[in-house]
Amino acid sequence: YAPPDLITHRSVIFYNKVLLGVESVQSQANNSLSAALQNHHSVHGTEFQYQEYIVCQYGQAIPYLKITYTAP
Repeated sequence: YAPPDLITHRSVIFYNKVLLGVESVQSQANNSLSAALQNHHSVHGTEFQYQEYIVCQYGQAIPYLKITYTAP
């Protein structure tokens, strides 16, 4: 999340294409992970209210669309 620009009141959202590859599914919080496990490309966390996906290499996610909007 980023707050809207104070002058123009515009916000920006990037819509990305993401390749998850081989997921390491984590069903409980694991704060010791600093990267995907060996032989995995991403981490899929299922412990919290919202599932999270973490990709570990910049080439796995590329910007596809830049959406600029103004909120009332």
